[in-house]
Amino acid sequence: MMINQTMVSSNPDVERLIREMLSENARYERELRSAHRENLVFPVSICRPEEDQRIFGFSRNVSVTGVCILCDTEVATGERAILEIYRLHKPDPSRVRSECRWCKPFGDNFFASGWQFYGLARE
Repeated sequence: MMINQTMVSSNPDVERLIREMLSENARYERELRSAHRENLVFPVSICRPEEDQRIFGFSRNVSVTGVCILCDTEVATGERAILEIYRLHKPDPSRVRSECRWCKPFGDNFFASGWQFYGLARE
């Protein structure tokens, strides 16, 4: 990662931190995928209608078959929910029926979960 030296004075500790973060991200991204994923960050709500609960998080990456979501709540594998994906120029979120295929810790206080899309939720 190159930092423009004319704009900002480089701090070796910060540079080391960024290199470590990039390395961790590369290891995390090496998982096998059934479809090409794009790194795309959007706010997401995991809507659990049976529990009248919403979990708020952000997408990490997305494909035509699913999405990875980062949030502070563990989600059970096999759980079905409506994902509300908030977009920049749309007043209402896009709603997608989905199933959690996996969930694992992402650091000490957060979780990454992989969701498979089933279709748009129409209500």
